[in-house]
Amino acid sequence: MTARRRLLFVLSLVGASLFALPGGRPIGAAEGPEPQATFFVATDGNDAWSGTLAAPSADRSDGPFATLEKARDALRAIDRQGRTTPRVVMVRGGKYFLDDTLVLGPKDAGTAEAPVVFTAYPGEKPILSGGQKVTGWQPYKDHIFVCDLPGSKGGKWKFRRLWADGKLQTRSRWPNFDPQHPLRDGWAKADGPAAPDSQQAFRYRPGTFLRHWAKPTEGAVNIFYGNFGCIWGNDIIPIKSIDESKRIITLVRPTRDFDRPSWFWPTPFQVDAPFVVENLLEELDRPGEWCLDSEEGKLYYWPPGGSVEGREIVAPKLDRLVALHRTAFVTLRGFTFTETTDGDEPQAGGVEGLGAMFAMTGLRYSGEALHLNRAQRCLIEDNDFDSVGGNGIYLQGYNARNIVRRNQIGHAGANGICLGGAMGYGDFLTERGSLVHHPVERRDKQGRTVVLDEGMNLENSHLQYPLFNEIVDNRIHHTGEINRFTAGIFLALSEDNVIGHNSIHDVPSHAIELGSSGQSRNIIEYNDIRRTCQWADDTGAINCWADAQPRDAARQGHIIRCNRIVESGGHGIYLDDYSSNCFVYGNVIIRPAEMGIHIHGGKNNVVENNLFIGVRNLLAYDDAVSGRTPDMAGYSRGNRFCRNICVGCQDKVLHHFTDWTERTVAQSDDNLFFDAPDAASYLEIHRKMGYELHSIVADPLFVDAARGDYRLQSGSPALELGFQSIDFRRIGPRGK
Repeated sequence: MTARRRLLFVLSLVGASLFALPGGRPIGAAEGPEPQATFFVATDGNDAWSGTLAAPSADRSDGPFATLEKARDALRAIDRQGRTTPRVVMVRGGKYFLDDTLVLGPKDAGTAEAPVVFTAYPGEKPILSGGQKVTGWQPYKDHIFVCDLPGSKGGKWKFRRLWADGKLQTRSRWPNFDPQHPLRDGWAKADGPAAPDSQQAFRYRPGTFLRHWAKPTEGAVNIFYGNFGCIWGNDIIPIKSIDESKRIITLVRPTRDFDRPSWFWPTPFQVDAPFVVENLLEELDRPGEWCLDSEEGKLYYWPPGGSVEGREIVAPKLDRLVALHRTAFVTLRGFTFTETTDGDEPQAGGVEGLGAMFAMTGLRYSGEALHLNRAQRCLIEDNDFDSVGGNGIYLQGYNARNIVRRNQIGHAGANGICLGGAMGYGDFLTERGSLVHHPVERRDKQGRTVVLDEGMNLENSHLQYPLFNEIVDNRIHHTGEINRFTAGIFLALSEDNVIGHNSIHDVPSHAIELGSSGQSRNIIEYNDIRRTCQWADDTGAINCWADAQPRDAARQGHIIRCNRIVESGGHGIYLDDYSSNCFVYGNVIIRPAEMGIHIHGGKNNVVENNLFIGVRNLLAYDDAVSGRTPDMAGYSRGNRFCRNICVGCQDKVLHHFTDWTERTVAQSDDNLFFDAPDAASYLEIHRKMGYELHSIVADPLFVDAARGDYRLQSGSPALELGFQSIDFRRIGPRGK
């Protein structure tokens, strides 16, 4: 058998594998009484058995393994030399409570011809839980039950989420959640800081609270912060004390990181800043609510239906379920990841290019259900990340040519998927998968002593971030439920990754965030994005930063093409803070609350062939950021805006903010405007400046705009201007 025939044979077994051959069938679709696998794992298995049977034998002398760790170790014992077929671990349905992170490392790597595959048994759904069952419930009073929670006494084990039968419950809070107005109602309003410039205490309004709290220090304040009248994100901070006579709540730590520039950091406790108080026993007043008394180690819960009998109640213990570290050609398919812990900081340490979402010092990292570092050509597909406490998936440091596709990530506490690394980032992984740093001295080719990290060399030291990965066909929704200043997909320092055909909706801030590093150049294409920026202001559904020195900002240049953005609570596309050399083409932006596109201080951005429907303002050029760094003055120049269609502009076509000059725009022409009251005056003014000489005001002749069909009829005047029709059928997730 030739090498090519052998490869095609292997791929037909693996099915939808690394290269997604058309017509591939999933593992287990072969004829026969039992799917083909190297080892099986089942909830009724036994690690003392051979693991080669899908179910226990009749006499229970043999059968599947009980744990994934045992299956991994059994694979390691197989001689890999010359293998040409996949090594497959097939996991039966049921729930697996992991005691520790499953780490797949160099010993677990596969090859192109013989990948290592961990997959669900056909038709079954294995659930990987990072939680611990809570038992021993006793009646407390009324509808509330209580139990002792070993390990939590003295504040050693705290958490913000609890599950009952796999469904998230609500941590006790006041004011109560208002399901009729889930976004901005059901929140109290701050009355300003307790003292001018206070970072740790604020005043609340008269009548805010109806009850006296016996243990206020068990509570925490979830408060939103911002600046310039905007809301950016939230912080959840335990209460240090309360002065009811003065209506002052003091927190255990400030909300501000004083290591950061004062111009950037938001002002906490603004007047009318929304907040709630959580985890107080007196506020446990509805079915489904719970709270933890960490002083006494007791958990209180009001179960829906009035009984805990027969319920599986789970508290989170593990912050990471699976880690792929220094490995290659590993597939994870068909699992549910759930019930992991949370944290105050949603970004991992050692990652550059995070922009305004930088990692704050001294806070507990939220963790992630699946972590990749130095992983190559791995495949993560058809998994469900359900209400994990932190991030869903994190590709941290060097990761190359991995594919993350057809996964669902819903109700994550932080980001859905993150990619990020750092220049010269030397990482060394412990066996468990924790990331630590080992700086060592070496000599370069000229004999000079330099400090490098363990395992690095001068030639490859720049390859310490994700590149050439594909994040495609995923469905990401309701992320940022604990840490709101997050994104559906977050790219910090990373390069040449494809973020395509994903569905992202109902997120508090950005759908896709492109980080602030001159090294970052990624492709964002064919994503279907809806209802974003629901909490945060000064944001965009697709948001990009470049807070960098001029030499770095000029090296950036994302491709943002053919995405559909519907009902962004901020801008449609936001090229913020020096973002430069971006190509924004073929996007469809419908009813954003703010600008269709906002260019903030960047240069040489090309905005071409986009369709804007029902925008408040079409376009903004803003150079307010140049004052931060003296040598950035006048940096914003050479931007182009051509062959775009704008229908239904509510306010202005062009919204000038600050420091706009004629050189900000190199070219603006061949655009079509319709149902835009400001269009005629806009064209008159800018034609005198040499712009918009061929732009027109005309009906674009959509096929059926009333029904949301924005395809162009054959006689559309936009086609005469050179507008290229957008293929709406290609937007969003594709089938297998």
